[in-house]
Amino acid sequence: MKKKCLLFILCVLFFNVIVSASTKKAGFLNVAASVTAITDDDEKAAAQWFTTTYGGDYIPVSEIGTIDLSQYGVIWIYADNESGYADAPDEIYAVADALNDYYKAGGNLLLSIYANNLLYEFGRTDMWPNVVGGAGPGAENPDVWYIATAYGTWDVTKTVFDRSTDPLFAGLTTESVTRDNGNQYTIIPLIGAGWKEDHNCFWTMDIADLSIPNDNPDKLLTWESTHNVTTLGTWGHVQDYFGSAVSRWKPTDVYKGTCITIGIGGYEWAIKNGTNPYQANVVRLTKNALDELKESVSGLNAVIELGMRLKFNQNLLSIDHNNQIGKVSLYNVNGSLLHVYNGENIREGVDVSTLSGGMYILKIFDKAGNPVAAHKFVK
Repeated sequence: MKKKCLLFILCVLFFNVIVSASTKKAGFLNVAASVTAITDDDEKAAAQWFTTTYGGDYIPVSEIGTIDLSQYGVIWIYADNESGYADAPDEIYAVADALNDYYKAGGNLLLSIYANNLLYEFGRTDMWPNVVGGAGPGAENPDVWYIATAYGTWDVTKTVFDRSTDPLFAGLTTESVTRDNGNQYTIIPLIGAGWKEDHNCFWTMDIADLSIPNDNPDKLLTWESTHNVTTLGTWGHVQDYFGSAVSRWKPTDVYKGTCITIGIGGYEWAIKNGTNPYQANVVRLTKNALDELKESVSGLNAVIELGMRLKFNQNLLSIDHNNQIGKVSLYNVNGSLLHVYNGENIREGVDVSTLSGGMYILKIFDKAGNPVAAHKFVK
């Protein structure tokens, strides 16, 4: 009887957390009094999409201190300018303490371009973003600019870190490129030929007082382990271990929120002469990040323990495990049960092609039927 009561309580808590997370809002923070008053074309285009299509709230920086930030599951700060000042505005730094308190308490952040500097201001890292380029109006460029999602691809003897299947890239249009090691890897186009501002703001992955060569995999491994961050992408031509241009900064004991940073130069929301044929990728990348962060549940979206590993490839979902799983239940973010898979099927892989794109929760049970872990799944 006690065991049944405990299981019931765990289930109630599980669903309460999901419902609580699903009611969180998303906010876009900017120095302007309104969306129409934003002066930077990229910031304005992003804010217009965010408020009209995504359905988020616009937050003027003047309201920080008067509104309750805990109502937001994620706050997006996109700082861009053509003046040559490669940093967030002073008005954002003036409210950095309030934003840092929100982040430390479990609030999630999406930081874009020069807003990435805030992680240094917060103390989340002791390294400024040290790849800062093109801090001006830009120029014409005939190339397509990509995100490379695999590191260490120039030599067959090197360790490859391939992040192409990360949920952040789900649904994006991709291409394949053959690298110098003879294998093909995914690259993601962000901007086509035409005018490019080329505003970069990300990290080389060097550690303070420790410079590791770009051809050494320890560069990436040390950066990730030191900062509890997952490096997801870099400039499209890079084949070594350089550049944390798209990253997920995972929760720590001090900073309980998750932060996703996008600091790659191809990430632009407004094109000065014509249209960007890959704008849908810019939008989907942003939406994936916002969806993940808005629905993030502290304690439930951690990496699965007990040696289990979740994999998602195209429409096949699987969890590697050593016979610990009895069943896995799949829920939508509203807490509705959609499917139940047995442990053997989930290990071999289950077809999820009929699921609509979006966020789901996997609840994992052991052989005795006890809930042991939960994990987010983004399709």
